[in-house]
Amino acid sequence: MKEIFHMWIGKEESETFLQYGYFTTKLKNSNLRIISLNCFLCDIFNFYLIKDPTDPFMQFEWLESVLRRAEKEGENVFIISHIPPGDTNYMSECSKRYIAIVDRFQNIIRGQYFGHTHYDEFKLIPEYFNPNKTVGVVLTAPSLTTYSFQNPSFRIYEMDSDSKIVLDYFQYRLNLTEANEQEQEPEWKVAYTAKEVSRL
Repeated sequence: MKEIFHMWIGKEESETFLQYGYFTTKLKNSNLRIISLNCFLCDIFNFYLIKDPTDPFMQFEWLESVLRRAEKEGENVFIISHIPPGDTNYMSECSKRYIAIVDRFQNIIRGQYFGHTHYDEFKLIPEYFNPNKTVGVVLTAPSLTTYSFQNPSFRIYEMDSDSKIVLDYFQYRLNLTEANEQEQEPEWKVAYTAKEVSRL
């Protein structure tokens, strides 16, 4: 995996990925930094969490230092990973630490993109000391796989190229029942757009 990632993220970050499973990279010719977290460090089935339940492999210390540098250099940030914080499979102590960091750096975090749940959902990230105020949104896209009894889905985001703020997204779905009844290429259809839903 390190050799594959090396082509996209460079030598230094591929070494970080090899050692810890997390990395960061800056999109060429832009001020957008992408931070990829190793969510499996906070997976409840990771028994090493008994030893260090709040910052396994110093991931959150690293995340905070990357965000501080990004803030200083005027960068915008996308955070990506698999298991979203707040999920039942994500250690609660890790979730608390993540929320505190997002609260602090809400001014530069432009998007948080996760998967794992196989559901089409979002979660509001509350301010750390004020749960009535929202400081971010975790966008969780459904899966291409049919687990469990879901139609395959994928999502395309529309983003403002300057601010890096998501303007809309298009949620595509494949009706498996319909596709299996026809002897032709499956047809992906837009199930909805975020803007359409927000008007309801």
